[in-house]
Amino acid sequence: MPRRRGKVSNVADDVTAQAGWLFADSFLGLMVIFLATISFVPFLITDRPAIAGSGGNSDHALILVYDSYDLNLIESDIKKYINEQGFDVSSRVIYAQISGPYDSKLETERSGFMRALAFGSKLKQVQDRYFKDLEIKLAANPSLKPNQVMLRLTLGS
Repeated sequence: MPRRRGKVSNVADDVTAQAGWLFADSFLGLMVIFLATISFVPFLITDRPAIAGSGGNSDHALILVYDSYDLNLIESDIKKYINEQGFDVSSRVIYAQISGPYDSKLETERSGFMRALAFGSKLKQVQDRYFKDLEIKLAANPSLKPNQVMLRLTLGS
């Protein structure tokens, strides 16, 4: 009696199913590492500049609205604010948020950013004692009139 041979499998080991699991596990591991690194970062209020005369960070700022760019008017308003608040005479603007107007019915928010950018570039060119090394953040505000620009200035020594 002849001996029967067992079935020989012609199919080699297929590892494509394992590759999918390897990718999924790698992705899961990276997500765990990512979430662990951002979840336990303490909230520090160090990115806001300190106001002259204060012991640390403050939410006080000089907020001004202008119809046009007038450097003399801006400087006189800053000088008046420094005198009213009792800040050091050598105080200067260290941070400015400039909000440009836009009509939300007719244009996009980008138009407000562009108007703020135009105003900010003029301030950046001024290198007098108030605006030396100025850091500027741009914003858009639909509640402003079409020709207005709002400045939110933070002073420091």
